[in-house]
Amino acid sequence: MKILTRQYHTIRSNYRKLQHIHFPGISSFQHGLNIQQLLVDANLDYKSLEFKYRRIQRQRLRSKSEVSPNDLEGFKRIGGQYFQLERGGQVTWHGKGQLVAYLILDLKCFVKLSTKCYINNVLLKSIQNLLKKTYHLDSVVGVENPGVWIKDNKSKSSSESLKISSVGVRIRHGITEYGIALNINPDLKYLNTFEMCGLKNKRATSIHKQLSHLPVPSVEHVGKLFVDEVALALEMNSVEHINANSL
Repeated sequence: MKILTRQYHTIRSNYRKLQHIHFPGISSFQHGLNIQQLLVDANLDYKSLEFKYRRIQRQRLRSKSEVSPNDLEGFKRIGGQYFQLERGGQVTWHGKGQLVAYLILDLKCFVKLSTKCYINNVLLKSIQNLLKKTYHLDSVVGVENPGVWIKDNKSKSSSESLKISSVGVRIRHGITEYGIALNINPDLKYLNTFEMCGLKNKRATSIHKQLSHLPVPSVEHVGKLFVDEVALALEMNSVEHINANSL
């Protein structure tokens, strides 16, 4: 049986290049939000923004009641900041050793690219392809629990999985904001101390945790691999990798 795969491409001939802007060093979360908003408002070429953040917790605005006062105090005790955002998803964590990539696209300019397809077939599928091609790691996209998951080989249960990547987006007038977080080599205690993404009794893992015998890949290197996979999924002709310090 032949399996058909659908590729998505822009209907604007001048929008066949994806710009990948890497922000070296540690960025403040507010700085990342400001940069994203500036580019969204400018409605420029399609871009992927890559950041490394300090310890922060974030959640969607409408889920404020889901965070207990004890959890808020816990965030402060570990030296983290707390933000509420207008995006999908629940509480999550960002910090050192984690790739955070925001993709800014106009979905109206693509053929048959719905919100669901964008999340599953572009963002999450690109992470799966990256993990498989580069690190030979098999993963699945969660159906009930969004994100990318890897089988827990240490668990007695064959169905137990560990979360290696989360997703949270906002789409306004067809323009995408926010994106994914992929665990490369973060301190997993920050992800496993609190209930992340509203998932009880679920734990996180990372590329380095799964492949501890290999050198730790840099966030910048993994970011380039991810953006290359996104461009491939969208049938874009090229990727322009840019260091933000050169702008």
